[in-house]
Amino acid sequence: MAKEDFIASIAPIVQRYAPDYGILCPSAVIAQAINESGWGESKLASKYHNYFGMKCGTKWTGPSVNMSTQEEYQPGTLTTISDNFRVYGSMDEGVRGYFEFIQLARYQNLRGITDPRTYLQTIKDDGYATSSAYVANCMALVDQYGLTAYDTGESEGSMAVYLAQASCDENGKYVGGQAGNQSGSELNIRAYYASSSNPWKCYRPKDATVAKKIAENASGAVANRNIGYDQNERNTIRTKAQKVNLVLAAINEACECDCMSLAGECAICAGASDAILFAGGNLPWTGNAHAKLLETGMFDYKGSGLAESQLCVGDILVRDGHAVIVVSGKAATGSAPTQTVVSGSIEELARAIWTGRITATGEERRKLLGDKYDAVQAKIQELYYGGKPVESTPTATKPASNTIRPGTYKVLVNGLRVRSAPRLGNDTDTGKHYDAGELIYSVASDIVEADGWWWAHYSSYSGKTRYVAMSSTDGTKKYLAMV
Repeated sequence: MAKEDFIASIAPIVQRYAPDYGILCPSAVIAQAINESGWGESKLASKYHNYFGMKCGTKWTGPSVNMSTQEEYQPGTLTTISDNFRVYGSMDEGVRGYFEFIQLARYQNLRGITDPRTYLQTIKDDGYATSSAYVANCMALVDQYGLTAYDTGESEGSMAVYLAQASCDENGKYVGGQAGNQSGSELNIRAYYASSSNPWKCYRPKDATVAKKIAENASGAVANRNIGYDQNERNTIRTKAQKVNLVLAAINEACECDCMSLAGECAICAGASDAILFAGGNLPWTGNAHAKLLETGMFDYKGSGLAESQLCVGDILVRDGHAVIVVSGKAATGSAPTQTVVSGSIEELARAIWTGRITATGEERRKLLGDKYDAVQAKIQELYYGGKPVESTPTATKPASNTIRPGTYKVLVNGLRVRSAPRLGNDTDTGKHYDAGELIYSVASDIVEADGWWWAHYSSYSGKTRYVAMSSTDGTKKYLAMV
């Protein structure tokens, strides 16, 4: 995987989980992943999805693998040892595993740190790494690849630039995944980022209406869970878009794209010639994007390495190996911010925010959603908190039967106990728990009523069946919501 592609794949996942664990410095975490995994190419990362070199320790009950590693117990002297390392099922699980790992008591001082160097020095001092050059090596990555762009947006009162992109499939790979956005982050919207060694080339629509349509279709694709990532199936977005009058938010069948086929399809949806952009039955790729976009006659080439402040909504940015679309920032016709560029229904946008496909928070979320903000926030509360304020305990309606929709569920409360059987009691308490914002994957369709609760179940990493309280049977409390 190319370096920038690895960053584009893992960064949105880090951004999605970090706030739930009180971590305010995603740049440092991303640098750790790069450093520990060798850009995702180490065996521990590529095969076992452990991107942070996390050993099992005494609290890990999931699958593990024994591997050799080198530790620097004495400055300048490397000692080869063998140890057991944690094994995860996907990039998403591996990143979440990192944040779960640093919930150990000795890492609680990481919460609230905003400076990457301070974060890295603190976690090293806490015992995470033995290398004397650990902080320097990670900070070199932060600086070289501009990773601090993942920490915050622009200052209050400005319009930060946000990018829509197709990153990777649900397994952190480029091919072989299931059609549709299975992980919730295969397509995503995130804050602007750049690399001095591989700068963006900017292609700007000549017409402001075209620019807005490109941005709306890009954000609409992100909001639509039917559109996922697979390079081998990158053109299936073309046929599905044709069925819904070229509105990507309206696609209702599972399909795939990659970064540049998404950008090319957005251009077609905005009026560019499919005879050019879909010549030979293949949407553009980064190697021919320059020629293809200019051939349409709808784009001006604005050069490479433009400053963030120079970018406009609807710009297609291309560099070696990757492409993105600007969906929030200056309007194409001037300096005024475009208040509403995101597309998709209110419910689709609410689900996109909840699952981390749209990473903007706080004031930047308000700016990004514009006049949709209040409606989207209300829909989030309706869908996931029973219409109650977020701060209150969500209520639930008693299920009509002992079945639910299977899939991924988000935890709504802190301290949700994991149990070995569907009932209360010390004998069923596994000693583990989930906190608000964490995800539980592959929840089964059948639920059990016992001790005044509806119990959902799933298989743990070890293969054991585990139970969590989903809602009270009287409908007064709700602990899980489907993603």
